[in-house]
Amino acid sequence: PMNAVVGLSNILLHSSPLTERQKEYLHTLQTSADSLMTLINDLLDISKIESNNLQIEHVPFNLIDIVKEVLSVTSVKAHEKGLELK
Repeated sequence: PMNAVVGLSNILLHSSPLTERQKEYLHTLQTSADSLMTLINDLLDISKIESNNLQIEHVPFNLIDIVKEVLSVTSVKAHEKGLELK
């Protein structure tokens, strides 16, 4: 099911014409789906930790990009509550 959400949102994002707001919504959908996949993978990792089968790897990342993604995903809920998230 998650592959369908990710795949279809990617197809929609590359469709035209889209308004800037629609592009923003689709980007948020993609980011949320990616976050959910990360959560699922993290739960699987916990299972590996508990069974002593986890291998740690070093992966470079861009902190600024991660903060922007977190703001994108959480700002939807904040907006629903009448809050502005900066």
